[in-house]
Amino acid sequence: MQISYYKKPILVFLITFLVGILIFILFPPNSTPYTILIPIDDATIEILMLLIIYPISGLLGSFLIGYILVPIILSIHVKIWGRKLEYGFIETNKPEKFKKTFNGFFPILLAVNLALILASNQDLMKLIIYPDHQVTEGVNSIGVIFLLMYTVGISMGIFSAIWMINDAGVVYSNKKKVERTDKPFEIRSVGNFIKSLLKGYAGLSVIVSFINYIFFYMITFGNYEELIVNTFIQILIPIALACFNAISIMFLDISKETNIKYVRYFGKKLGIVDELEISINKR
Repeated sequence: MQISYYKKPILVFLITFLVGILIFILFPPNSTPYTILIPIDDATIEILMLLIIYPISGLLGSFLIGYILVPIILSIHVKIWGRKLEYGFIETNKPEKFKKTFNGFFPILLAVNLALILASNQDLMKLIIYPDHQVTEGVNSIGVIFLLMYTVGISMGIFSAIWMINDAGVVYSNKKKVERTDKPFEIRSVGNFIKSLLKGYAGLSVIVSFINYIFFYMITFGNYEELIVNTFIQILIPIALACFNAISIMFLDISKETNIKYVRYFGKKLGIVDELEISINKR
């Protein structure tokens, strides 16, 4: 591993972690315990544990869930979607500079979306959030914060599988499907195809939902003295999570060659040839 090549994601992760510690010191939680998800009856330790759990969740999800989803995605695409398509591999190059540091932004949008949906379920909140922190309507903000421990890992797993497939250069063409029609053929990445399906769950609509959630949180927050600080922290959490994910993305890049071999192994099991050859006939 070349430290200089991965200098940016390492710095982003460390700075985010240190800023999180600083905020924790300046604004320590003054509350009863929040959730049964962290089996420690101390609100201070619960919040401090999040600074450790969030990046670990992203890292574990990237590899464990990512490795599980790769063969599933490829199998579904080849056997269901791609029965009349041609598949192959293309080679991808490693850039001179690491430019993926903030690729974790879109997985975090998905993670936030999942957390908002789950935290609006009052029955679920009664199971995992202590009574002092229940709400009668809307999204439970405490629930969002602690559910992100899980949704970050899930979302990173989904996007990691997509990135692995893209790194392996798995592409498909519809040339045979359209050769007797007037439609143009296209060559497309399998990973990017899956990513396009997630736009509604990890795109602009999530940002709008999060803004609505913040406004609702501000309106319903009871203690106006703490409103500014708590609102600031709520807004900061998705940004911090995207920065925490820089370390997961770095390790995915370090293991890129292994990931490529893993994806291509399953690709070949599904009959994907070594190289996709497409000829263009000029008139």
